[in-house]
Amino acid sequence: TGVGFQPDFVWVKNRSDTDGWPHILTDAVRGGGPSLQSNSTGAEVAANSSGYVSAFATDGFVVTEGDTRFANTNGSSATYVSWNWLAGGSGSSNTNGSITSTVSANPTAGFSIVSYTGTGANATVGHGLGVPLDMVITKPRNGGSHSWGVYQRYGSSGAETQLQLNSTTAPNEGTSFWNGTHPTSTVFTVNTASATNNS
Repeated sequence: TGVGFQPDFVWVKNRSDTDGWPHILTDAVRGGGPSLQSNSTGAEVAANSSGYVSAFATDGFVVTEGDTRFANTNGSSATYVSWNWLAGGSGSSNTNGSITSTVSANPTAGFSIVSYTGTGANATVGHGLGVPLDMVITKPRNGGSHSWGVYQRYGSSGAETQLQLNSTTAPNEGTSFWNGTHPTSTVFTVNTASATNNS
């Protein structure tokens, strides 16, 4: 409790244990429970796993307890940090792109959560914000290990910059993530890379 609102996106990290506990990312579009780990290439962790965010509450979020993963979010005497964002609830269908997406958007804050199914071919995805995006972070949720993809707008080559949250590799100036295209006020563009548009 104490967040001050019911969050739609929660990012939690164990600060005190030295056992390498992961970052835990949960959102309202996927529902309380399924989690991704920003420091990992792994697929989504199932909703029934222990030691994760299990639900969103009117003033924060609920964490589970159970097996050895308990310390991810609520270990005894461990300290944590959480970042919480307000979007637009569980989301609704968005048909602005060539791929239909589910979008939970907060245009005032300039933040949205987007879920879509990849096609493996060049495509566009609606984001619901009404202004060109400055940053996009993507992660495949299934199908084994895949990197995170990050777009950040800067300079004339920003659309072609490829970063990965889970890697210390320098930015790549290729076009396989974003197809060399800046996001518009309605969509962002994805190419064929597994980080952004795996079939």
